[in-house]
Amino acid sequence: MHPLTKRSHCLLHSPLIDTVRVLPTDIATMHLPPVVNVSTHNGRAGERLGVIPVQSVHSAIFRDMCHTPPERKQNVKLEYLHCQCGEYHIHVTLTEHVMSGEILTPCSFGPPKIFCQFDGSAHRAKSIGGAGAALYVLSEQGLQLLDWSCLSIPRCPDNIVAEVLGADLSLLLYERYVDSCLSQNGFCMWLVTARARYSDGQSAGVLQLDAVETGEGLCGYIEARVSRSKTSMTVEKRTKYLPMAGKVRMFQKQSWAKVYLELLHEAGIQMAEDKPLMPTPTVGGWGSLPLTAEAAAAWLRALLTTAGVDSREAAALGTHSCKATMLSWAAKAGVPKEFRSTLGYHGPRGSVEVYLDEPGFG
Repeated sequence: MHPLTKRSHCLLHSPLIDTVRVLPTDIATMHLPPVVNVSTHNGRAGERLGVIPVQSVHSAIFRDMCHTPPERKQNVKLEYLHCQCGEYHIHVTLTEHVMSGEILTPCSFGPPKIFCQFDGSAHRAKSIGGAGAALYVLSEQGLQLLDWSCLSIPRCPDNIVAEVLGADLSLLLYERYVDSCLSQNGFCMWLVTARARYSDGQSAGVLQLDAVETGEGLCGYIEARVSRSKTSMTVEKRTKYLPMAGKVRMFQKQSWAKVYLELLHEAGIQMAEDKPLMPTPTVGGWGSLPLTAEAAAAWLRALLTTAGVDSREAAALGTHSCKATMLSWAAKAGVPKEFRSTLGYHGPRGSVEVYLDEPGFG
C-alpha cells in the first residue's frame, strides 16, 4: 500500500535509450513495429540501461515489441519498481551484451504489480472529512484501475483519523481482490474439468459434489445442470438441461472443487439457476451481471503471468482454452472422435476436430 506522497528524488533517466524508425526491408525487420527502441552505447549483460515512465513512448514501444516472434533475440529485462518519488517506473536492464544502435527486445514486463493508493483529509472547523482508496495493477498493458472505494466521515477530528480510515479501505480492497482471484481460479478449473464453454459455465447454476473421501483424498465428480447452451438449437433442447460434470481432483491430493465451493461461500457468491457463477465484481461485493468473456480472459492471462507463465504464451490463451485443454489432451492420446464429441457436448455435426491444435493449458 502506498499513501499519496509528494514528489522527492526521482530515478527517471533514459539517455542510453533512443527511438528510431524501421522499414520492413528484410526478414529481420519484417515483423517489427514501425518504431523501435535502440541502445545508444555498447552495454554489458546486467547493466541498467535506464529508468522510464510507465506512460511514455519508450514503454509503449516495449509493449509492442513483446508481441514480436519469440525467435527474435531478447536482450532486455523490464521490471516495475517503486521509486522514491512515490510512483512506479520501469527499470530497463540488459540481459545480453549489446552494441550501439542494436534494437532492444524485451523478455517480458515481469509479473504484474498490484498496489493500492489511499488518502484522507478532514475539515477541523466543520468536523467533517473523507477517505478513499484505489487498487491498481501494473502489467504489460500499463496502469489499470481494478477497484476503488470512498466514504464520508461525518465526525472526523483530524487528518490522521481520515488517513487511517483510508488505509482500512485499501485493506478491504486487497481482501476483495484476493477473493475475486481465488473465485476466478476455481471457475477456470470448473471450465477445464467440465470441458465447458465460458457461457455454459456461467449458466451452471448450482454446483454439487458427488464424491467420497478415500485414502487418496476426495474422489468423484462435481456436477451441474446447465439451462442454456450453445448446442440448444431447438425448442425441445432449450427446455432440457445439459448435464455437465468434472473431476473433483486433478494432479494434487487436495480437491480443487471442495476448496472452490468453500471460497464461493466465503466470497458471498450465491449459486442459483438465474444467477451467473462468475459475476462481475463491484464496489462492495458482486453484481448481478456475468463477468464478460473479454474481462475473464484478461483476468486469466494476468493470473497466469503472475504465476510465472511467459506473457507471450499467456497472450495466446483465452476463456475457450479452458474447454479446449482436456479435449486436446484426449485427441493427442488417441481417444476416438465419437467419445471426444460426447465429452465436449457436441452434436452429431460438432466441431470436435478443432480442439486438436487449439491453444490450451499444458
